[in-house]
Amino acid sequence: LNSFDFRYNSFTGRLPQEMARLRRLRYINLSFNKFSGEVPSWFGFLPNLQYLFIANNSFTGSLPLSLSNASKLEVLNVQFNQLQGNIPQEIGNLGKLKILNLQGNQLTGSMPPAVFNISSLQRLSLTSNSISGILPVNMCFNLPKIQAIFLSTNQFSGQIQSRFKNCSELQVLALSINKFSGAIPGEIGNLTMLSIISL
Repeated sequence: LNSFDFRYNSFTGRLPQEMARLRRLRYINLSFNKFSGEVPSWFGFLPNLQYLFIANNSFTGSLPLSLSNASKLEVLNVQFNQLQGNIPQEIGNLGKLKILNLQGNQLTGSMPPAVFNISSLQRLSLTSNSISGILPVNMCFNLPKIQAIFLSTNQFSGQIQSRFKNCSELQVLALSINKFSGAIPGEIGNLTMLSIISL
């Protein structure tokens, strides 16, 4: 078995531990169910896992550190659950990650700098959490493929000047409902691919 798709049902409870034996799984989609409990740590020990969708459930707790072991993971979508705590620094170890979607949870703390070193990242969505702190200068320097950044409805602060240089592929930039201050940087005018901006 390499694909496991149970989305759009009404399954409840915790995921069975026995699923950890499915070592060939590449694709898991459990979205739009009523699963609860903590996100299983064994996701990180599936050696071939590339796509993990567990959005729109009732998972609680924090993201397991073991997810950083899923070295082939390309998509991690856990939007609209009830996750709390910080985003693990270890997420930065996912060197093939293209989509990181954590929106609609209760995440707090600052954004781990390591996330901005995932050079394969194309879409980053953290909308509707309580993440705070200042965005790193030249945050796109190591994100040459980034196409969409969604950071709206958080607690980010500070200026946004010099944060988006080298974002040559950026098409969507959403920063609204935060605590940013200072001037709108003129460098945004150099983002020739940009089609949507929300401040």
